[in-house]
Amino acid sequence: QTEDFEAFDIKDVHPTEADTTFAYPPLPWMGARFKWEVRDWVDPSDPAKKTKVLAKTLDQIFFQRAMTFIGTEEAKNYTLQADMLTDGNRRLKSEVGRINQRYLITLKGNENSISISSNYERFNVHDPFPVKANVWYVLKARVDHQPDKSSIIRVKAWERGQPEPAA
Repeated sequence: QTEDFEAFDIKDVHPTEADTTFAYPPLPWMGARFKWEVRDWVDPSDPAKKTKVLAKTLDQIFFQRAMTFIGTEEAKNYTLQADMLTDGNRRLKSEVGRINQRYLITLKGNENSISISSNYERFNVHDPFPVKANVWYVLKARVDHQPDKSSIIRVKAWERGQPEPAA
């Protein structure tokens, strides 16, 4: 299944930003409605490039860190790929990530690392990864559950527009 947000009608007036319009994310996405918004995004380096993105809401401090669930709990052994834009500057960079089958995969800006952790931190691995502020990255993750109850976790990250790395 693919979601690119281009079909969303950006028409709702933002409650705290008078000149901003947005659309709500898909209703089946549990917990997404007040944590995320579909917005128009213009590339600062090329204002002619405009697209629709799923943006994190920041008007309610309670939701600044948020998890949203999509799909069913029975789903397993699938690949999740998403384009993500980091935020910040040279000294203060954001963290962006995805959860795939209870594993949190995160690009940690200030640490310049990629991390994979499980719920309750039973599994926690960090590897060096140079994260730049205000750069789009592709994050691809697959978790395969094995008959012996173990899992194989495969994660790749790269700058969008660059070839996908082999490893």
